[in-house]
Amino acid sequence: MLEAIGCGWFSKDETPAEATAPASVSTPGSPPAPTTQWRSRSFLLRGGSPVEIRFPADDSAAADEGAVIDAILVGLTAVLDTLSIDDPVPLTVYVHPDVRSQLRLTGKGGEGHADVTRKEIHVLHAEPPVVEAMASHEGTHVLAHHALGPPGTTLMDEGLAVWVADAYGGRSLSAWALDLAQTVDRRTLVGPGFEEAPESEAYPFAGLFVRAAVRTVGLAAVREHLVPATPETWDAALAAAGTSHAALVAAVAP
Repeated sequence: MLEAIGCGWFSKDETPAEATAPASVSTPGSPPAPTTQWRSRSFLLRGGSPVEIRFPADDSAAADEGAVIDAILVGLTAVLDTLSIDDPVPLTVYVHPDVRSQLRLTGKGGEGHADVTRKEIHVLHAEPPVVEAMASHEGTHVLAHHALGPPGTTLMDEGLAVWVADAYGGRSLSAWALDLAQTVDRRTLVGPGFEEAPESEAYPFAGLFVRAAVRTVGLAAVREHLVPATPETWDAALAAAGTSHAALVAAVAP
């Protein structure tokens, strides 16, 4: 039996399913991820695309589990709406009770991460607004990758995710724009310099850069030219979109 909730549908059947939550990035020689039991709930997003939300079966349902589920669905729907994705790939969402559990099962810490190959995201059980932002951010990595193609730069990969979530580190993009630090040359963020820059600078800037690009040339041009551009084709892609790197950096504003 299916019952409507929020922006999707869920099955009221909750038969535990055994599944492995693997690390999003495989490391040669790394041990396999532990296997655990999951309570799975199935939903449908736009176009009938299935979303499976999994909670550890050995954890009883929290009082706010319904609100957390709704937050995930709202966050994922925001990805589809913001990026104009009409036919998303199926997605599995793992909800971990805490960082320690996520680290044990996936080898990854932090608030969440995505695995584009397995079409899955991992988020922490938190307040619904925080979960919504995590689902939007991590969901963008998977859904955009399969709908728009692999991003050619980390700047655009993380920039899309931060822009869609409209926040980073609990702060809105507009708040970041007011006092964003600049300790590195913005141009270096197009290439390997992104990973070398302070995360608290690179990630908010990436989101603000994508926001400026969408405002300047439109989403269609961003999808067509900027997302697939590599550091080597960056300037040509920006020119094809009708702008330049310097113009978009200057357009980064509240």
